Amino acid sequence: MIQSLKRLAPLALVVLMLPSCASILNGKFQTVPIATNDSGTEVYHNDELVGTGNSLEVPLQRDLDTHQFRVELDGYKPEYCVAFQEKKSGLYVFSVIPFGILFYPIFYDALPKAFNYNSDGYSLEVQRPITARAEDERYIFLNNTALEVDKENLVFSNISWTNYQNGNDKRMRSVESSEDINLVDMVFSDDLNELLTENQYSDTTETIFKNNTNTLYLSATITELEFLAVYHVKGNVYAGNFLEATMTTKWELQNVYEQVIYSTEIESQSGQFSGDFYDDAWSESMGDALTNSFLDFLDDPGVAEHKKMSEFDDINELDEIVVAKPTKKIESLTDAMESTVTIILDEGHGSGCIVSSDGYIVTNYHVTAGASDKLTVRLNNGEELEATFIRGNEQHDLALIKVDKTFDVAYELPTASRVDLGDEIFAIGTPTSIELGNSLSKGVLSGVREKDGMEFLQTDVSISPGNSGGALVSKEGRIVGVVNSKLIGFGVEGIAFGTPGENVLGHLRIKY
Repeated sequence: MIQSLKRLAPLALVVLMLPSCASILNGKFQTVPIATNDSGTEVYHNDELVGTGNSLEVPLQRDLDTHQFRVELDGYKPEYCVAFQEKKSGLYVFSVIPFGILFYPIFYDALPKAFNYNSDGYSLEVQRPITARAEDERYIFLNNTALEVDKENLVFSNISWTNYQNGNDKRMRSVESSEDINLVDMVFSDDLNELLTENQYSDTTETIFKNNTNTLYLSATITELEFLAVYHVKGNVYAGNFLEATMTTKWELQNVYEQVIYSTEIESQSGQFSGDFYDDAWSESMGDALTNSFLDFLDDPGVAEHKKMSEFDDINELDEIVVAKPTKKIESLTDAMESTVTIILDEGHGSGCIVSSDGYIVTNYHVTAGASDKLTVRLNNGEELEATFIRGNEQHDLALIKVDKTFDVAYELPTASRVDLGDEIFAIGTPTSIELGNSLSKGVLSGVREKDGMEFLQTDVSISPGNSGGALVSKEGRIVGVVNSKLIGFGVEGIAFGTPGENVLGHLRIKY
């Protein structure tokens, strides 16, 4: 009996092994052909460079993982796709015939080596050229990216690989969000800022003196978002999975005064991202979809129209306006405060300086640029007057408006500088809120700067939103400049700028 069992042992071993022929006879690796559309394309497998060229052969381990590929080419956006073992090995037939027929239950070969990758290989193509900024185009700085997705517009779906591959949109909504998403996403902002910098849209070395000639701002708001999980099951084996993101993004292009000059909504889709390789395939897919949307936006004809450097009207072609010299000179800070006004707009406010006895007021161009047909001027005593826009100098951010009123005390614009480095100067205006009308703050003249033919007074005087267009004055109350802007940022304080008072007459073509 024992001898008989010994003789049957080899046969029993074969019977046990043949149902797993594919797992035993198939190699641990399969060499897969990879085709690209450019000889300079770099192919990365799970973040490791495996070669450069049009045609490569890459060994992939039969491990039932979803492998990640990334292809890169200079001047193009990287593309992402996956590879996994889609098919049963041909050797699997030995697991079924004859032993699957002769024996019951059927031995099922479900080990990793029983499955093959697509023997035809994969075509990995870079498709999205990235156009760098041209010399005659404006710089673009990103304001922010935000997620403002209502819960009905946040969708989690899944679809089988077979339906996905055949174009059958038989996806199933697997999870619905229970709440809206409202947040600012700094990670995506960092990614887009890096893309802008790499392609010369953002100048990281000279970022302080921006003007409407050379600068645009950009904001992105994601309003719809769907995550699509694609899965592949072969027999009872979960053989592949990856994630795609589809989103709708509202893009806004703004001038330096943060006025929206163009907006559009773009639907975009990400590449394929392996959950086996990426710890956070959700964020990776979102970032890729947003980058695709961003490149579509930059190529939008409406954006292309605004990217060109603008040319300002030549102020010297305008006729000079003669304004009435103030009948009484300013002799104190109290007089100066009475000669500084609040300019009320439909949204927000600014400040202004009365510079003549017949009602002419100087302010910033960007203050008036945000107004409709109506400008309201509030005097220091609370009286409100309707104002008319007379002219503006967008390049130097100055504007001239007029009210129908006579003033005894007003600023007299100088023809020469009245201030030296280190001198005390004061800012008068309406910071932050109209309730703080005609506030006074003190500092010193920190420097005189020049950029692109424009001159700026630099000061550490406390400046806040609403001060724009207000007066910079000496301790005697005489005007030395017009507030222009403040440098804002984390850890930045005490850097504000103004237009020198002696330049205002020429920039607005006015004279006494």
